[in-house]
Amino acid sequence: MRRNILLKISICILSFASVIYAYLEDQNEVISLSMMVPSLERQLLAIQEENTRLRYEIERFESPSNLMQLAKHCEFSHLHHPYSDDIICVTFNSNDFFMPRPQNANAYETFSLESQSIVVGALPK
Repeated sequence: MRRNILLKISICILSFASVIYAYLEDQNEVISLSMMVPSLERQLLAIQEENTRLRYEIERFESPSNLMQLAKHCEFSHLHHPYSDDIICVTFNSNDFFMPRPQNANAYETFSLESQSIVVGALPK
């Protein structure tokens, strides 16, 4: 009888100890992850700053003034501005993507670099 009670008490103590051990392990894992959060936040901030810097670099490189400066270099000397007669822009919206509009299938638009205006007209037949 005494042995039976001692066995039950030891089983209860062992199961309680295993539950406490598992709980402490979970808490240790949570604490270690929470300790990693500030360093990950710093890394994320650094990555966002780098993305912002690179976005600025791209916008600065693609700016019209920079492109005009690049056009003056000798390696781009073969490039020239197109004439306003050479530029044809076809407009469309998402409903008629890759399909001409029936009412103005022969229409075109030209953009003049000098005056920065758009001229709409009919294609010659």
